Amino acid sequence: MIEKEYIDPDKTYWIVEIMPTFQGGQAALFRFLTSNLNYPPEAVRQKQQGQVLCRFTVNKDGSISDIKIVSGVSPALDREALRVLELMPKWTSGKRKGKAVKVRFTLPVDFKL
Repeated sequence: MIEKEYIDPDKTYWIVEIMPTFQGGQAALFRFLTSNLNYPPEAVRQKQQGQVLCRFTVNKDGSISDIKIVSGVSPALDREALRVLELMPKWTSGKRKGKAVKVRFTLPVDFKL
């Protein structure tokens, strides 16, 4: 007899069989980021650039929550990365054993002059 694995509805997973995806895939995610990012004027003046590494949770319903900076560049660029991630539409949720679950996701946001 095969036992079914219990899926904890409150657990946040790091790796699942089907990882969450942005609606339309990677190309759509890139378009969303580039069309919504506004390079902060103070960062331009100070010639700041780099990659802000962000982490967030994709919830069972595809909504985004718990957005955090893992590795920042500067306060201005970090704030802008957070602002844009808060605008993101719902994703396709991740699945474990066929059930939608919360998944932690890491996303780099690049700023280049």
